[in-house]
Amino acid sequence: MKRMLISEDEKSRILNLHQNLGYKTSLNEQSVPQQPQPNVQKPVEGLGNYFTSDPIGKKIASISPTFAKWSTNNKIAPNKSRYQVEPNNTQLTAVGTDGKEYIINLNYFESSKGNIPQDSQEKLNAASEAIKQKVAELNIGQVAASKCFVLNTFPPQKNINQGGGANQSCVAAYRDYDEVVKSTNLNYYNAMNQISKFASVAPKFQPKQG
Repeated sequence: MKRMLISEDEKSRILNLHQNLGYKTSLNEQSVPQQPQPNVQKPVEGLGNYFTSDPIGKKIASISPTFAKWSTNNKIAPNKSRYQVEPNNTQLTAVGTDGKEYIINLNYFESSKGNIPQDSQEKLNAASEAIKQKVAELNIGQVAASKCFVLNTFPPQKNINQGGGANQSCVAAYRDYDEVVKSTNLNYYNAMNQISKFASVAPKFQPKQG
């Protein structure tokens, strides 16, 4: 087969004609088809079988996904911990290796995003001391006579069984009491302290032998 020879002028004319027809790629270039990109899915963090299949585990995960993740990441054995959700659906009871039962507030755990303060015990003590001082100020006169507070606890608590029912002296004192409890974050630090204590004695998964 004979090879065709064309002049440079003819070659330029053909290339110009080619480009004028809308072809942007040179005749000498070959377009490389793009390979389809694989559909890569981002890894999904698993919560463990307990929190995806067990009825109690699924309920816990629906109330506080953060607690479910924390429990899994810390290799806590839910069955050995005997997790049980309280009827109020805000608290969880768990048993530690010390045999004691701990109450975990799932709402507080979720709001904290799983960040348990290392000094929760110290802050709980400070809050309790502030409440004790406030009760000492309130527990005079008719408040003391009505026994509005239980004084042999730390911090002192409202005496829900006090004589006289909802007497006005106690109502006013309780209002001030509730304000100082809120301002010191007593309930939050109490909940975090319970979680911290449980974390230190929580049953863990044991690696299989052999």
